[in-house]
Amino acid sequence: MPPLKKSKTVKEEKTTEEQKIQSILTSSHNIFIPGYKAKYIRVRNPLTGLDPLFSIEDAAFFELFYELAKKGLEHKMMSEIEKYALTIDPDWQQVYDSLQSYFKTKDNLTDI
Repeated sequence: MPPLKKSKTVKEEKTTEEQKIQSILTSSHNIFIPGYKAKYIRVRNPLTGLDPLFSIEDAAFFELFYELAKKGLEHKMMSEIEKYALTIDPDWQQVYDSLQSYFKTKDNLTDI
């Protein structure tokens, strides 16, 4: 009797970055730690493990937000900011609006 053939299983392998993004999407942990009166925010970057503190008017905050959003985290991050506006401080609504206008501007510039 001939030996049994081993079945070939094809595994779809994800990159480490994709695994981290999937992990944060399914996690109940927040990416942001809101600061007092919507002036500062700490970002727990799921890709690097760093958690820098930003002024919400800092261009680096908007760039990091945009970078993470384009990797698939936009919905989770925007819903966190929206939740802060509803439950913590209404001043977070201005941050939410600023982020949306930044996205529109940035997307329009990349389309050109």
